[in-house]
Amino acid sequence: MKPYLKEIDLSKGYKSEHPDIKIDGTQYFIKYNGRYMVGTFSRVWFGLTCSSGWLSPQFDAPDYNHSQWEALWEIIDDDIDMRKIKLENLNEK
Repeated sequence: MKPYLKEIDLSKGYKSEHPDIKIDGTQYFIKYNGRYMVGTFSRVWFGLTCSSGWLSPQFDAPDYNHSQWEALWEIIDDDIDMRKIKLENLNEK
């Protein structure tokens, strides 16, 4: 299977929750505050939190709590080598 990224519509989120974000260990490719990273989500008492190994930002929907979330993609095949993703292709929208 050829790996691909499925874009998550951040505008569907409400406060610190989002109906399309999974907490089952699914990996996501994230653009947060101008930085790209890979992480998984977990649920804590105040909402969703992403763990990327070096940063654990709380998910905030756009226009809520000064959200710094810029883009989010679900990684459909977790065997993908994230070093091979060309960031310029993600910015062509």
